[in-house]
Amino acid sequence: MQKQWRIAAIKSSEVIGVKYMQEWEEKVIEKRKAREEGLEEGRAEGRSEGAEYKIFSLIRKKMAKGCNPEEIADILEEDLSYVQEVYKFLESQMDRSEEASWDSWRENKTGEK
Repeated sequence: MQKQWRIAAIKSSEVIGVKYMQEWEEKVIEKRKAREEGLEEGRAEGRSEGAEYKIFSLIRKKMAKGCNPEEIADILEEDLSYVQEVYKFLESQMDRSEEASWDSWRENKTGEK
């Protein structure tokens, strides 16, 4: 009985209520900040992958038109070694769809790290 009375007294205490609300608000703010940070990281990763996909796609299109790695690097103003790496990979992928080739490329790159 005395325990219940103490709990009721604590719950009705204005000082404890204010502290509880402050802690609760801090937790809500922390969650919001963490969510925003996660969203921003996701956006940055998406932009980066999108840019890489665009270059991959352009290299593939230039290959289909008969361009060699040096020409492609010059046209796209990209690093020759990177273009050669993608070119070599795509040589065995031209019979597959662009999306399937991209998925394989990403799997290979993820597996290397």
